[in-house]
Amino acid sequence: MGSVGSPSASWRTLCMAMAALLAAGALVQYNDADPVRWTAMYGAAAWISFVAGCRGRVARFWPAAIGVIAAGWGSSVVAFDGSPLGAYLSMFDRWEMTSAAIEVAREATGLLLIAAWMGVVTWHSAQDREWSPQGSAGAAE
Repeated sequence: MGSVGSPSASWRTLCMAMAALLAAGALVQYNDADPVRWTAMYGAAAWISFVAGCRGRVARFWPAAIGVIAAGWGSSVVAFDGSPLGAYLSMFDRWEMTSAAIEVAREATGLLLIAAWMGVVTWHSAQDREWSPQGSAGAAE
């Protein structure tokens, strides 16, 4: 991490890379049976990542809220639609959907990855309490 008031270039680059990956995740939801909620989840996480990439930090509430929602949703998918371990081990063997268990494993994994990433963004944004977007060079409003 950079000095106080100056989030590192590597952090900003990582945030932008995650924003692009999450946006791609949102875009591929168009053919899902229920695309709105999935697109909203991936889109919200992508937006938070993009803002963190531009500013270096975000208000901690937003990534924390998205992370809690993703963790709860992902945990409920695992608990109530639980797939066998084999589905998780073979969920990327083919691009097309080969079974409902593999679809559930992919959904749960995506949500738990969003939750983990939002946790990282929340933690990072909480590190420099003296930082403000107005005080950093070139920060977006």
